[in-house]
Amino acid sequence: MKRDLYEKRLLIYRGVVGVTVVVLALSRMRSEDFVTWAQVTAEKDFLLDAALCEYLETFRKQFVELWAASTQLSEGNVPVGDQRAKLADRQ
Repeated sequence: MKRDLYEKRLLIYRGVVGVTVVVLALSRMRSEDFVTWAQVTAEKDFLLDAALCEYLETFRKQFVELWAASTQLSEGNVPVGDQRAKLADRQ
């Protein structure tokens, strides 16, 4: 039973690290990274303690902010100026 729990937790860990590495390498969050994140963290509430689940949720929120900033910048709808500079800083 403990080995099974360990292996399931390890899958979450590897998935989270994998997504984080991609996001750091690209400096942006892609849609497929959200899908991967959702898949690898789907069972976190059953396998991890509340503090760790909360920590992972802070990561997810930061990824959402990064994705939103990246999307706005890549679409080119934001003119050069203060607003664009703020988005670039968020990214």
